[in-house]
Amino acid sequence: MNTNQILGTIRVLRLACKRSRPDIVRDNFDFSIYTRREVFLIETFFARLGLANAQFYLGQCYDYGWGGKRKDKKCAIYWYKRAVKADGHPRAAYNLAEILETIDSRHSRTQRITLLEMSARAGDPDAMVTLGVYMHQKFQETGNAEFRRKFLNLYKAAAQLRHPSAFFNLYLCYHKGDGVRMNPILAKRYLKRANAGGCKRATDLVKNRSARQHC
Repeated sequence: MNTNQILGTIRVLRLACKRSRPDIVRDNFDFSIYTRREVFLIETFFARLGLANAQFYLGQCYDYGWGGKRKDKKCAIYWYKRAVKADGHPRAAYNLAEILETIDSRHSRTQRITLLEMSARAGDPDAMVTLGVYMHQKFQETGNAEFRRKFLNLYKAAAQLRHPSAFFNLYLCYHKGDGVRMNPILAKRYLKRANAGGCKRATDLVKNRSARQHC
């Protein structure tokens, strides 16, 4: 499509949004027939109407270089923040937290944990694992039982959602007795699930063990 055709599509969408809720119009719109560059222009229209999913998409475009856009972390942060503010978008919160990890400041670290907590509460397994790793490190540094409770609960919640890294982290805990009693049987079970889920660390470990057994 040329620019005039895309602008025509956006004019039609603008009229549709006057007759119906913008989120309903977007949900029923067929993006599959458009290129990523065209989708970017259409999503920009929806993002400016305040739709969090569209704002999240624009954040991804600038984060990963989609839609013909150069990677631009500042623009990605802008749109992720808009999505979080508009609707508490859990995946936008997680992606924003990942960007903030690269910014070395106390404010950024505090904001990052707040975003991970928001995303984890909304059920994002990646956020659960990432936040769990942070709580795990704090437990190892301090021995505080509250950090122990939090990291185990986060790992187990992510494992219930079949997150491979959660299985592997639980394997390490039960294999080493880190925060829990050592349990070789349970450790082996978690390692098997992590390997089946495609966790590279688990796959490498299983391969290395198998190679040693055949030496």
